[in-house]
Amino acid sequence: MLAKSYLKSFIFITLYSLLFTCYSFSAATEEAEPVTVDGDKVEVMSAENKVEAVGNVVITHKGAKLTCDKVTVNTLTKDAHAFGRVRIDDEGSVILADEAEYNLDSKKGIMFNGHIISPPFYAKADFMEKLSDKEVKMYKGYFTTCDRERPHYRLKAKEMDFSLGEKLTARDINFMVYNSSLAYLPKYAHPLNDNRPRVTVTPGMSKDWGFYVLSAWRYYFNEDLRGRVHLDYRERRDFASGFDTKYDTRLFGEGFLRTYYMNQRKIELKKPWISSLSENVKEELLELEDVDEKNRNTVERERYRISLRHNWDIDDDTNLKLEYNRLSDADFLKDYFLRENEIGLSSSASSYILFTHLMPFSTVSVLGQKRTNRFMSETEKLPEVKLDVSSTEISETNLYYSGTTSIVNLNNKAAAPSDTTNHINRLDTYNQLSYPKKLAFIETSPFVGFRQTYYDRDSDSDSDDALRGVFYTGIDTSTKFYRLFDVNTNFLKLDINKLRHVITPTISYNYIHAPTVPSSKLFNFDSVDSIAKANYAPLSLENKLQTKRSGKTVDLLRFILSTRYDFHLKPQGSRFANLNLDLEVTPYDWMRFEADSEYDKDDRAFKTANFDLVLMGEKEKFKTQDDDYKYFFGAGYRYQRNSRNQLTTQLTYRLNDDWKFKVYERWERETGGLREQGYVIYKDLHCWQMEVNYNVRRDHGEEIFLVFRIKAFPESGVEFNNSYHAPKAGQLSY
Repeated sequence: MLAKSYLKSFIFITLYSLLFTCYSFSAATEEAEPVTVDGDKVEVMSAENKVEAVGNVVITHKGAKLTCDKVTVNTLTKDAHAFGRVRIDDEGSVILADEAEYNLDSKKGIMFNGHIISPPFYAKADFMEKLSDKEVKMYKGYFTTCDRERPHYRLKAKEMDFSLGEKLTARDINFMVYNSSLAYLPKYAHPLNDNRPRVTVTPGMSKDWGFYVLSAWRYYFNEDLRGRVHLDYRERRDFASGFDTKYDTRLFGEGFLRTYYMNQRKIELKKPWISSLSENVKEELLELEDVDEKNRNTVERERYRISLRHNWDIDDDTNLKLEYNRLSDADFLKDYFLRENEIGLSSSASSYILFTHLMPFSTVSVLGQKRTNRFMSETEKLPEVKLDVSSTEISETNLYYSGTTSIVNLNNKAAAPSDTTNHINRLDTYNQLSYPKKLAFIETSPFVGFRQTYYDRDSDSDSDDALRGVFYTGIDTSTKFYRLFDVNTNFLKLDINKLRHVITPTISYNYIHAPTVPSSKLFNFDSVDSIAKANYAPLSLENKLQTKRSGKTVDLLRFILSTRYDFHLKPQGSRFANLNLDLEVTPYDWMRFEADSEYDKDDRAFKTANFDLVLMGEKEKFKTQDDDYKYFFGAGYRYQRNSRNQLTTQLTYRLNDDWKFKVYERWERETGGLREQGYVIYKDLHCWQMEVNYNVRRDHGEEIFLVFRIKAFPESGVEFNNSYHAPKAGQLSY
């Protein structure tokens, strides 16, 4: 019994010792990372668990680095008391101070007369408290984007909260330019990963608006709710306002809401301010101004826009999209959002809701599209339910099936004041079988398809339904030939390391049998209804010249010649269609030339032609700018026979670190010369960039405006100046 008791005690003590050893090892491991102190003079006081260093002191611990002139470190608590030119580098941010009490483990401490460098912001305060590795609280200081000792401007605040690399929040703020206070803000918040400006103010003068001031004020509540408020004044149109809001509901998707509203007062008086005077004084001034009766009127008109885009990823396979667009009139975008109007956004201002669900081999979608602007002609879909089956192999036979089935309620509404509305219900299904096969060196893919469409009425009757059938068949064939040339040269600095010539001929054949119900008996809402008999063969020949640069394949030249051959056309008979030519030449990284054209073989003349040349000077590093091109030149020519000849050019050239200019010209033969001219002078003001813009449009008169931008936030909320839009590489057609 005694032996058993001793044995139990021995086992217990052994286990306890092992546990204690493991705990001690763990604790030692946690504290294993030492504090490294280096300096001109370092004294270790082991009895006091203290290290003192003087002169060019460097301390490294847990990825952070502290430098100063003098320091005392407690080796147990890791508390450091630093003096003179204190600098703490940690995770991309820098803290400077005259004196600091700092814990190297917790990264907490206090600093006196401190600075924070967290680009694009620079902040300074009499007293700073570091609450964690990222959180810093500052008292009686300022922040700015100017990196000079005496910044050109600053936002002076009583209290600031810095979340390093993430967010800045300040309270009780005065906006200072040198020593002058220009504005007061109770609170300001800014995400540090956002380089857009908080405030953009653009004054100017134009023929239609008179003197104007356009301003955009950004707001930021949090990452889920942020945007801009627009407050604009136009001398001849009065005040306008609106807001842009980007939101994220987290549970039900995210979106973007945009509004703009004005009670437009179109003032026609030579001196618009006269309208605010009393009637007696106004009459006397009008007589002196010799203004006729029609110019005495001020016409008021309510004008607005509402635009909403929402996207909700319900799960990995299910999505809901919603878009709502409402305009007061057809000319609103042209009058106040000219750039959007020029790129065609007004023509696509439809409203819809689209539900999509992905399945292993198919997609189900439900679309509801409703007209919201009566001045537009639009086809409503209330609703359209569609099933798309992707190309799927049938039981390892190399036979592939694809198809589409849809049922839709269609309403075509004519633009106001017309009340014409055409309505049908349509059931459409298309089924296709294809058999891709490689024959020797030729890739082939023959296919056969059949479409059946049911209409509850045709164009001649409100009661007779129609059932239409259409048969399709065809084949796609293509192959590649290439040859490698052993050419290695740097002639004209082309840097050619072997040349490869690739030829890709493609021949297809497509046949569509005459529909059982001709399209002339249908309403022709879309491409499904307008199907007609067709029998043609598309032909194309692509040539490429390629080389290797830095281990990557580069296309030096790409040329595509394409046409199609139509069989049994009436009354012409079988014949070739027009010839299309596409060319892209990229001999250097800084040079690109593109051209595309359509040649009318009957008239023996080009129907359209487009040419683009882009030259970009090599990027250079300027002392106050990021990498920038020394120059940029773009020229584009657009030709349409008997209708359009347009030449657009732009030259941007940087004279030196401080000055840059841009010239933009748009010439049209049909309008008798220059259609638009734009001249911009850029002046670098260290932390600001000044732009003087002068623009002349034949339809809108002259316009001049002055813009100041903070360089730390280059993206502008209001953009007016025009630019040459070069085509994207690899995109030959327009």
